[in-house]
Amino acid sequence: ACENGNSSKNTVFGSGSSFGGSVSFENKNALGSGNTGTTNSFGVANSTNPTPFGAPSNTHPSPFGAPTSGGSMFGGFGKPKTAISSKTLTAAQEQVVTQNISNDSSNHTDYKAKLMGFYKEHNPSKLSSVDANLAKYEGKEDELFRKLYQKYGLTPEGKKEVNPMPEPGGTGPRVFMDLSLGGKAMGRIVIHLYADKTPITAENFRALCTGYTKDDDNDSGRERKLEKTYAQNIFHRIVPGMCFQGGDITCSNGTGGRSIYPPNSPAHGTDAWGKFRDEIPFMRHSKRGL
Repeated sequence: ACENGNSSKNTVFGSGSSFGGSVSFENKNALGSGNTGTTNSFGVANSTNPTPFGAPSNTHPSPFGAPTSGGSMFGGFGKPKTAISSKTLTAAQEQVVTQNISNDSSNHTDYKAKLMGFYKEHNPSKLSSVDANLAKYEGKEDELFRKLYQKYGLTPEGKKEVNPMPEPGGTGPRVFMDLSLGGKAMGRIVIHLYADKTPITAENFRALCTGYTKDDDNDSGRERKLEKTYAQNIFHRIVPGMCFQGGDITCSNGTGGRSIYPPNSPAHGTDAWGKFRDEIPFMRHSKRGL
């Protein structure tokens, strides 16, 4: 098919073949410029024979599908694409392009702004660490926020969880504790006990603060003195930024403790050691001083 022959001999790409226009390889380079009366396979078409891979003409329609005006000879495989410019865009095309740009922008997350907003709401002291945290989790920002949500007790979407516990409040007596450190007075704390919500717990705490409890052996209303109370008791554990732990009136290290109630008391729900169950409802620790 590519042997030297005369111009009237068709190649496999010649006239009558599936690819249309006549092609001659005689006395010319297949990739070179065409001469008069012939067309090279990839060269410039002359007035007599259009290039077989160029724009279709009336006499040589595209073998790959119906030609379109100004379209590709391969139009049968898809619509020809026109380069987008401000001069050729129709109103509908401009709307589509604008919408695509808008969608791309909306899908982009500004993680720095998001992290700054998070710390402003939940922990302003961490604002100085924003850049360092983003650098550490570059490409893994979703993991960073997942850990933050979990640490701050939020839902996976970063929302505050609905707390089933009621807001703190109630009525009852007030007691106080005078604190000292190394023999030096540190001040007094006043504690409000919600006896209307947790009567057993409140009465136990009140009695251990005052040193007296009601005598359950009679209905006289008299009080009896307790052998062990919170007086001279210590805080056996301090968790910085969280709490002081104390109240162990027997061992002073968190392994002991005793309530004012008798053991195995159905009225107070105590066990063999005089310990009673937690009372409900638990209330939120949502205010200072709780």
